Amino acid sequence: MVKKAGVFFLQQITDPDRLARAGQVVSSSIGKSPVKEEKPSHRLLLRAELTYGAARIVTHTLEISRSLVLVQTDEDAYVGDKVMASFSFPGLVEPFSVETQVIARNSGIAAGQVASWTLGFVLYNEGEQTRLHRLLGQLQNPAERPTHQPYRVLVVEDNELTRQAFALGAARFLGDDSAGITLDVVSDGREAWRVLHESSYDLAIVDYGLPLLSGDRLIAKLRRDSGLARLPIFAISVGGAEAREVMLSAGADLFLPKPLVLRDLFATLRWLTSPPRPPVSSDGSLHRAAS
Repeated sequence: MVKKAGVFFLQQITDPDRLARAGQVVSSSIGKSPVKEEKPSHRLLLRAELTYGAARIVTHTLEISRSLVLVQTDEDAYVGDKVMASFSFPGLVEPFSVETQVIARNSGIAAGQVASWTLGFVLYNEGEQTRLHRLLGQLQNPAERPTHQPYRVLVVEDNELTRQAFALGAARFLGDDSAGITLDVVSDGREAWRVLHESSYDLAIVDYGLPLLSGDRLIAKLRRDSGLARLPIFAISVGGAEAREVMLSAGADLFLPKPLVLRDLFATLRWLTSPPRPPVSSDGSLHRAAS
């Protein structure tokens, strides 16, 4: 029997908080014994499309490393199940598709935890490994933006406390990078429609339960507009699975349930819009330009 080279894991990871510290087992080449390696992990929110049997799940990552990815989902799965996954960030990171395997499932019942799957990347050859390194390279070197052009985000939220949380979160988590990311806030769908036609934005974060023009109707309207149809849109809501389905069906790229983890959202924006970093090599180290 011919055995394919791939990524193997000797132990289940049942606590998502251990993802960043987990010891991954990676086969270095065909015919060689697996070796244990510590891999860095990043708390990044990327769009994740999961094909699991006949189901298609649109969700997002919570953490990603060179061997594992943690995705938020309350769908049922069994350890060992194969899942085809595609990861991207609208406008900044091109889609990357890869086979994965369920390593662990967290039901999210315990306090402070969210329902999630831990997926291990299944890489059968060097070509697939190179493609994964290229994805990590995209995370290190996202689409370059002119230094004079900030990344503009419009938040459409009617709740005053949530609007204040966004403002405070931007000040706290963006820090010195806030000059490269600008955040504007409006409180209803009609105002958002007007502002989006008057100014150019790179990302819209849209609440579901908006007055005057609801979040799903606003998104559907934007998707029919020739000038704004490709605008990256994140939907947010406390409405659970029903709101998620409505907002994604309307055309949202990503759905984030409330309460939001603003630290991770702003960390993702900061990571993807900051100046280019040295590219990642195949061994995980960084190439640095000669001085």
